[in-house]
Parts: sequence; structure tokens; C-alpha cells
Amino acid sequence: PRHAVAGTAIAAAVIAIRMAPMSLAIIAALVPLAAAAVVDAADRRLPNSLVLWSAIPVSIVCLLDPFVDRLTALGGATVGAALLAGPLLVTHLIAPEAMGFGDVKAGVSLGATLGLIRPDLALWTLCLAAAITAGWGVARRERYVALGPGLVFAALAVLLVSACVGIEVTAWH
Repeated sequence: PRHAVAGTAIAAAVIAIRMAPMSLAIIAALVPLAAAAVVDAADRRLPNSLVLWSAIPVSIVCLLDPFVDRLTALGGATVGAALLAGPLLVTHLIAPEAMGFGDVKAGVSLGATLGLIRPDLALWTLCLAAAITAGWGVARRERYVALGPGLVFAALAVLLVSACVGIEVTAWH
């Protein structure tokens, strides 16, 4: 758990330096999700309270930030949430024993956070999270693996790559 928190802090610092305008909201959303992922890895559940806390910064940016085009931010957050959480919801509805609803709720919050930057980052995150989680399960020879850690790690990786290649925050004036 300490390594996960330290890794999140380092990734957050790089993201903050490269995506300064929206970085506080992004970091404030990722920190509770990282904590939820640690719980998920240990207990196979994503705490609702942490997932809810992760949604608050995105909501504040979309509704109250005077330096953000609210319509663009709200649209990006909505599309990002749908792109990330939609496939998770379908999986949950088809096989609820394979995909918990906590993963769907975390997908909404994480997708909305990514959508503040660019909604298509949510799809990259979903694909990378699936690969990471499947690889972890195969390596450990486990049939059921928590998705939360893979989602958070994939989001951090996608955000770091985006920050390093200079992807601009679309909603920022």
C-alpha cells in the first residue's frame, strides 16, 4: 500500500507540473481513487465513500470554476464517464459476479476526471486497465482479480503519457 501511495504522489507531481490549470482537480480526484484501489486489492471492494469523494473535484470544476468553459468541461466529463463506465456496466449486468458495481461507480468518476482533459483518454485507460488486470491475474494464477488497482494505475499511466506529450486540457480558457 505504501508503494501505491508513493507512486500516486510521484505521478501526481508530474501531472501537476505538466497540466497545471486542471491538475488540482485531477489530483484531488485520483487520490481517493488510489486509496480505494488499495482497499480493493486487499478486500475486493471499492468503498463508496472514497469513490464519492473522487467525484467532487470534477463536479466543482464543471459547475463552479470561472476559468473553465463549463459546457466543454461538462460535456467532456460526461463523455469520458460514459466511455469508461459504459463497458463496465454492461459487463456487470451480464456477469455481476465477475464485475462489481463498485468498479462501475469508480469508472464513472475516473472517466469524468479523464474527460476533463480529453474524453478519449477514458478508452485508453479502460484498455490498459483490462490488460494490466488480466496480466496480473495470469501472472498470479488467480481467476478473480480486483479491477480498481488496474483502473487507477492505467489512468495514471495515461495521464503521465498525456502530460509528457503535451496533450492540452480542452476545457481551459
